[in-house]
Amino acid sequence: MAKSILSAALAASVFAVTAPAMAQASQEPPRPDYDQSMTAMCETPSADRSCVLEGKRLTYWLSFDSAVGGRRLYTAVATAQNEPEPGKAADFGPGMKLSLAQVTYVLEGGAWKLLARQIDFGGVYSSGAAGNPPMDDDGVPLFRQAVGDGVLIGYPTLAMANEGISVHAYSMFRSAPDKSGRWIYAGDIVTGSDNDAGCDPQDQPRSCYSSIGTLSLTGGTKGGWPDVKVDPTGSLYDLRSGKVRGATAGDASVWNFDAAQSAYVDPKRR
Repeated sequence: MAKSILSAALAASVFAVTAPAMAQASQEPPRPDYDQSMTAMCETPSADRSCVLEGKRLTYWLSFDSAVGGRRLYTAVATAQNEPEPGKAADFGPGMKLSLAQVTYVLEGGAWKLLARQIDFGGVYSSGAAGNPPMDDDGVPLFRQAVGDGVLIGYPTLAMANEGISVHAYSMFRSAPDKSGRWIYAGDIVTGSDNDAGCDPQDQPRSCYSSIGTLSLTGGTKGGWPDVKVDPTGSLYDLRSGKVRGATAGDASVWNFDAAQSAYVDPKRR
C-alpha cells in the first residue's frame, strides 16, 4: 500500500504544473505558456514542457511571479539531466542532483518580454529513485519577501525520502542585485516531514507523524542575506525519546545563508 502511494506520487511529480503565484489582473496579457518558456530556454522549438539543450533534457519544474525594481516579472524554472544514450535507460543514482535553468520575463508595454536566460545556475536534489525533482507542495503558500536589492522567493516543495517519508521544504531563490532578471538559487529550507505513506495509524504507541512549518524573517542578516526562521506545527518524531510528540516553540530553527555552500543551512543540523 505504502509503496503504491509512493510510486504514484513520484510519477505525478514529472507532470506537475504550477500556477503563477499571483492572480493575474484582467488587463494583463497571459503569461508565456510552458512550451513558450521552454522554447526560450533551449532556443529551439519545445513540446510537452520539455526540450534538449547540449545533450541535456530540460523539463519544466515550477514558476513564480515577483516584483523587482518596480517591474513585474514572471520566472519559469526547469531541471536538467543528461539524455541517456540510444537504447539505454537513464541512470539515477542516490543523491543525484539536477541542474537548474530559468527564463524571466518582464511586463512592458502591455506584453511579457524576455528579460533573462540562465543555464546551470544551481542544482536541486532529485526526489525518489526515479530521479524526479521535488513536487509542488499543494496548498502551501509561496514565501515572498522584499530584500534591500530585490526579492527573496521560497517555493514550497515536497520530496520523497526512504520508507515512505516525505520532506516539506522551501526552495529558495533570490533576485540578482543587478536587477537583470537573473536569479541566485540558495538551496532548500526544510520545514517539516511526514511518514504518511509508510506508517500504520493503528500502531500503538502512535507511530505516524506530520509536521510543517512557516517561514519568517528574523531581522538578522549574514553576508547581506536575511536569516529565515522556521516555526513548525503538527507532530514530529523525537530522536532522543524515539517517540512521536507535538511540535513546540523549542523546535523552531533559524537558517543562515552560507556563502561557501551558496545555500541556506541550519546550524543545528551541522
